[in-house]
Amino acid sequence: MKIKMHSLLQRQIKRAFGKDFDASMQDDSLVKLLDAISGSYDELYKEKRFLEHTLEMNSEELTRANIKIQEQNAELQKNLEKTSDANEEMIHMLKQYKRAIDTSLIVSVTSPDGVIKYVNDNFIKISGYSRYELLGKKHNIIRHPQNPQELFTEIWETILAKEVWQGIIPNLAKDGSTYYVNAAIVPLLNREGEIVEFMALRKDITSTIEYQKKVETQKQRVSDILDNQESIIVVLDPKEGIKEVNKKFFELFGFETLEKFLQKHRYVCELFETKEGFLRESSSDVLWLESILKEPHKVHLASIDGRIYSVKIATIDKEEELRYLATFTDITPIEEARIKSLEAEREKANFLANMSHEIRTPMNAILGFSELLAKTELDARQSKFIELIKNSSATLIQIINDILDFSKLESGHNPIELTKINPFMEFESTLMLLAGKAREKEISYMIEIDPALGECVAVDSFHIKQILTNLIGNAIKFTPSGGTVHVKIQKQGQKIRFCVEDSGIGIPKERQQKIFEPFSQADSSTTRKFGGTGLGLSISNTLVTLMQSKLELESKEGVGSKFYFDVAYSVCDSKSTLKEHLRDFSLYLFGMDAKSHENLASQLNAYGIAWSTLEAYSKEADKSNAIIIAKNEEMTDAFCEAKILFLGTEGKTKEDVRHHHIEVFEEFPSILYNELMRLELIKTEIKEIKKSLQMRVLAAEDYEINRLLLSELLMSFGVTYDFALNGQEAVEKAKANHYDLILMDVNMPVMNGIEATRILIQELHIKTPIVALTANALEGDREKFLSLGMADYLTKPIDTKALEAVLSRYAVAQLQSQKMTMDIKASLEKSREKMRFSEAIMQKVFISFVSSLETLEQNMRDGWEQREFSKIHMSAHNLKSGAASLCFDTLSKISAEIEAAAKREDENFDFLGKFQEILPYLDAIKEFKATLG
Repeated sequence: MKIKMHSLLQRQIKRAFGKDFDASMQDDSLVKLLDAISGSYDELYKEKRFLEHTLEMNSEELTRANIKIQEQNAELQKNLEKTSDANEEMIHMLKQYKRAIDTSLIVSVTSPDGVIKYVNDNFIKISGYSRYELLGKKHNIIRHPQNPQELFTEIWETILAKEVWQGIIPNLAKDGSTYYVNAAIVPLLNREGEIVEFMALRKDITSTIEYQKKVETQKQRVSDILDNQESIIVVLDPKEGIKEVNKKFFELFGFETLEKFLQKHRYVCELFETKEGFLRESSSDVLWLESILKEPHKVHLASIDGRIYSVKIATIDKEEELRYLATFTDITPIEEARIKSLEAEREKANFLANMSHEIRTPMNAILGFSELLAKTELDARQSKFIELIKNSSATLIQIINDILDFSKLESGHNPIELTKINPFMEFESTLMLLAGKAREKEISYMIEIDPALGECVAVDSFHIKQILTNLIGNAIKFTPSGGTVHVKIQKQGQKIRFCVEDSGIGIPKERQQKIFEPFSQADSSTTRKFGGTGLGLSISNTLVTLMQSKLELESKEGVGSKFYFDVAYSVCDSKSTLKEHLRDFSLYLFGMDAKSHENLASQLNAYGIAWSTLEAYSKEADKSNAIIIAKNEEMTDAFCEAKILFLGTEGKTKEDVRHHHIEVFEEFPSILYNELMRLELIKTEIKEIKKSLQMRVLAAEDYEINRLLLSELLMSFGVTYDFALNGQEAVEKAKANHYDLILMDVNMPVMNGIEATRILIQELHIKTPIVALTANALEGDREKFLSLGMADYLTKPIDTKALEAVLSRYAVAQLQSQKMTMDIKASLEKSREKMRFSEAIMQKVFISFVSSLETLEQNMRDGWEQREFSKIHMSAHNLKSGAASLCFDTLSKISAEIEAAAKREDENFDFLGKFQEILPYLDAIKEFKATLG
């Protein structure tokens, strides 16, 4: 049977059965089989061609997909590389974090049941355990026994609730020591939120805890100390008020706790009782605290529940937290004793005042009449008796003064008060006071004031003069005839040394400290031989100590003594210098020997004064503004205009307007300064005054003998006078009459001098100068009298020279006032002629000007006090303009200076000094206006 066979099947049969194999020759069953196989091959090839066609159709799409897959693989590779880098960076940072934590903190990791799995080096170091001893152990290996079980219950409850626990706990190290940590225990969770570990981070705070314990211990110790104080202690916050009080506060004020006090009171000061001179209740504690802080050295008192407390405040400024520590000390017994002491002191002072008055009043008569009697014709015997009376009286006065001074010092009533002085002028009277006694004993009395001191220093001149008087008096007293007393006032750096050296009897070494004790002298025979109370050196020593110095002594028995002390001083600006004083003068040295020439040149150069030497008369030097210093009176006869100062005693050339004598230049070289300063003041008007003081005086004096003495003294000065027997009479006479001066005794019947002065000044507004005339000589009297408005102060027994000086001063003032009145008249006449006004119109203009003065003057003063320069400027401008219109040239000139300084707001300008300078002009203008009616 012939069959159609697939070509692939034919090839396969021929290879298997040979070329000659013929399928058709085979039996039917084989043929069918081969036919069936051939059919399968056909189907297979059909499928293959279909698949090939399908593959051919999808090959491009598969290629594109493959390319896309390759690109995505490449991108994934890049991302994988980036992720790997980031993971490595994160791992690196995590390692650094771990390092930082391990370096600064104590770290441990435990399993959920508390078994230690990890500890860092800090944990090992602080606990003292090794890593081997810790790993696999329960964490309670470092548990401290003082920690209560409740603490660990709280910890476990917190961390098992998957929350962080934080707190401060003590741990126990291996060696048994305690260390403190600030701990944070953090639960670590897996993805399912289950706890897998606990990490504990701890900070070592052992030093902080120990410091806090020390602070608490110290605080408790301070609290215990405060609670055991007898004083009340209150700690206050300036904003929040009372913060703390001690136990004494509760005991004395009856409060159980601070809270209960604050329920009733807001401030401590609400407890204060109102009393004069005591702390007062205020609207806040800050106000009364500030009143104490402003005057920390003052004693501040508070009255609470009838008790008196001394209150002190200490400021505590710690860590920008301001607190005040107030201490209330009960001083009721002390204060009561002080009040009694003050009463006793007042009684003592009254006794001393009365004693002084009772003794000085008759002594005033004795001394005064002795001086008057000495001026009459007496024989030698009578003169000797008068001299004995004067010397004995002076000794008695000195004893009284010593007793009064000692009493003041003993009571602590002699405060040191600095005043600005010119040392050359200030100490002259004190240094020359005892020169007469030195001459009487033929003692060489030398005085040396260092020109380098300057012309203005601030020292306690009052007490220094008192000390010098004691030291110089003793030096002259204990120096025999022919001896020397040398007084030196020298600059020693920032101090002045006052030294008194003598060639007297000296003091034995064993007695040198004893003599500074009250009522003590070198030995008992000294008192009998030389007299005195033995109080002078004690008083001087105490005064020097009050000036923060020491009275030093160098002495050798039979050779002499040297007392000296150093006083601190400050330099001040002198308003009047010798150089300025002699600015318009030419000064010449004429006919001097070499030594005198050298001494004069040294003095003048030290004061910066220009001078020239004259060998013979010079017409150029013979002018009214020339000063000739000479020794030989005859050599100066040719000079007609120049003022001449002679070194030596008065000879044939008598004292007058042009001729003056310096008698003690050789012994007291610096007196040249004083004489030159006084030279321009020695004018004809003063000389005339000394001959006859043209003034009217009212003397209020109740003691008949004193009135008799005053009448003799006032008549000797050519003074017209009236007497008043008491204060009331003095007031009536002062109202009814015009006086140039009132001498007012303080202790008088009916009305005393103090009350009379008050009425005259405060009620009647009388401008007449009032000078206190009293036998009282207690400390504070002068200040008291001057504060009342009195112009000056004289003590009894009346010193004739002191009285003359007071009378001369106010006589000169009277002359100056009269001269100023004449100048006002001349100025108004000049203004009238200039403006061509009638007298009536001129008078109206003048009165209008005067009516504005009080307001202008007050505005200038107010402007200075308030530093309102515009107010000063406007007032000074108006005053200048008005004064210029009326031809008051001096007033206009000073006002212009004030105006200019105010315009430039010059705080260094002496406004007060200039105000004071124009006052006499304003007063004279007002007084002149009063005469017009």
